[in-house]
Amino acid sequence: MRPGVAEAAAAAGAGETENQRKWREMHAAPEPTPEEVAAAAAAAEAAEAAAVVKAAARAAAEAGDGYGELAEFVAAEKFTGAKKGYVFKKGTAGVGYYKDTLEEEEGDDSDEEDAAPAAAAAAAAAGPALPSASFIQPRFGASAVDDDLD
Repeated sequence: MRPGVAEAAAAAGAGETENQRKWREMHAAPEPTPEEVAAAAAAAEAAEAAAVVKAAARAAAEAGDGYGELAEFVAAEKFTGAKKGYVFKKGTAGVGYYKDTLEEEEGDDSDEEDAAPAAAAAAAAAGPALPSASFIQPRFGASAVDDDLD
């Protein structure tokens, strides 16, 4: 057949076998029902609303609450870099940046910061820690105390 004639014949169904017709019908995209169209529109609106909420939460977290306080959680789908006062993790509110509570605890105790270098220096001066002998097990067939060594 000439180019273009085959397409016209296929569109009209001429020359199409029963198996070809079944395959075409099986692989043709079905028309969406009105319920499916409405559900897709509602999902799109919900996604858009969620994006607006995330953007507002991110802006509020970056700005703080105006009194020097950081927001407890900033939603983020992926790590976008370090943020001062936050830790990126998956927690109870989802994936995102959580307020770093460890940083607050360390900031309150200045005595511990002075003691840490002194403890490290004392440990270095004492030398490496040696393992205890409690983990050593006798070999198979040997007794725990060998009297023949005397």
